[in-house]
Amino acid sequence: MISSLQYLFAFNDSALEINMEGISHDDTLINAPNGGNNINWLLGHIIVSRDLVFQALETDCMSDASITKKYDRGTSSVPKSDAISLDELHRMHKATSRAIKENLLAFDPEKLTDQKREMLLFLALHEVYHIGQIGLMRRIIGKQGAIR
Repeated sequence: MISSLQYLFAFNDSALEINMEGISHDDTLINAPNGGNNINWLLGHIIVSRDLVFQALETDCMSDASITKKYDRGTSSVPKSDAISLDELHRMHKATSRAIKENLLAFDPEKLTDQKREMLLFLALHEVYHIGQIGLMRRIIGKQGAIR
């Protein structure tokens, strides 16, 4: 099961990277005309949500209160003045990706209860959902779809 989780999170990282190609910081701040979250919020939210992965793996969370306040569930697209730069979001995402990989490799499979397995699978699927939204936002902001 651990290897399947490693695969899912690595797949998510690849899909996100492809969807983010050619996206600028300013692009991430464009909102859809009929509502929904912008790319900046979606990427920040994925990063913040990974703290739940770390909790399930019994390790330290990586987000601090300032980022969580902006990108946690129940918040909405951050205004330009409060948005974290795309470069910083990329740095944070790469750091969480490395940490997930390392923590999954080190995690004792005997500690993977049904509840933890279900939580980790849900969180991997949660990322896929938001990565798909980023793919749709690419088109809304005038970029060509990246995953074909």
